[in-house]
Amino acid sequence: MTDSDSSSGDERASATQYTNPYDDPFYLTSSDFPGMQIVSAQFNGRNYLHWSRGVTMALSSKNKLGFVTGKTAMPSANSSKFQQWIRCDSMVRCWLINSMIPAIKDVFMMCKNAKQIWTEVQERYGQSNGPLLFQLKKDLRNISQENDSIADY
Repeated sequence: MTDSDSSSGDERASATQYTNPYDDPFYLTSSDFPGMQIVSAQFNGRNYLHWSRGVTMALSSKNKLGFVTGKTAMPSANSSKFQQWIRCDSMVRCWLINSMIPAIKDVFMMCKNAKQIWTEVQERYGQSNGPLLFQLKKDLRNISQENDSIADY
């Protein structure tokens, strides 16, 4: 094999080593901006399940879900990725805060990172009310028309 043959082989090898920037959780596109609305319905305190599912899908599609789950953890301050993490986490925090009504977003503005916002929202609003649900199901089972007319019932 001649030198020219080996150099063209190296060029082909480097051409096949393309990495998709969307696979990098630190990659932000030109259409990603802090004021962006990532879900259609703002979180109002009563629509947690719907809101959290929408946010999960939106962040997952942008490869940013790890910022709220903790999978994309903050690197050490001397890491070359530290500033990229700060920038992306700040963007995710903006997206989360902007997806809330003003009365709720004020409560979470002081959270240190996106994971803290996500965890605190989940702890406050993500718990189902088991006793109330039990009572409602019990009441539904006990509903009967008895001697009432359909109009009265």
